[in-house]
Amino acid sequence: MHKIINATVLHDYKVKLEYADGKEGIVDLSHLVGRGVFALWNDYNAFQN
Repeated sequence: MHKIINATVLHDYKVKLEYADGKEGIVDLSHLVGRGVFALWNDYNAFQN
């Protein structure tokens, strides 16, 4: 199992993830904005929190 040790919010609904094994990457979550449980993200400040 991959353990996330740090998550940093970036611009445009992107998140940088850092894993315990030293790997890292950026995930673009913009396609989820406004859908289902992600409707709250219509308010960008809510996403940043």
